[in-house]
This record gives sequence, structure tokens and C-alpha cells, in this order.
Amino acid sequence: MAFSLAIGISLGASQTGLTLTAQLVDTTGAALGSAVATGFSEIGGGNYLWYYSAFPSDTSVGVKFLSGVTLKAFVSVNPSDAT
Repeated sequence: MAFSLAIGISLGASQTGLTLTAQLVDTTGAALGSAVATGFSEIGGGNYLWYYSAFPSDTSVGVKFLSGVTLKAFVSVNPSDAT
């Protein structure tokens, strides 16, 4: 069963207006499925919120946040992070 999580990322005031994608990766860095381009909201000043409802509940994953091919942020997600 999957779980949902909202992740906030702060990229700085010079990083406004970006089109971001999120790529889930496993513990070896291998991509899990395709990049996700939906669920993003820019909340001002280079701050973004991403809501995703299909995190795998049986394993920890990483999320690479990309603008084009440029890595902007990385977050690790553990099923225990969900409430």
C-alpha cells in the first residue's frame, strides 16, 4: 500500500519560476519509474511544495528534484515519515 507525503523545498530567492520534476530512486540511486512532473506548487521566494500520493510503503526511497537535468535538491523518504 502506498502513502502520501508533502515535501517542502527551499531553493533560494533566485530560483523562482522553475519547472520541477521529481525522480524517485532506490538505495543504489537507480530510478524507480518515470520522473513525476505533477503535484508541484511554487509558494514564493524560491520555495516549492510537492505533494505525492504513491510513495511505496515497504521501502525507503530518495527523491531527486530536478529542473531540466540539473539536480536542485535531494530528500530521503522513509515510510515511518508518514503519519
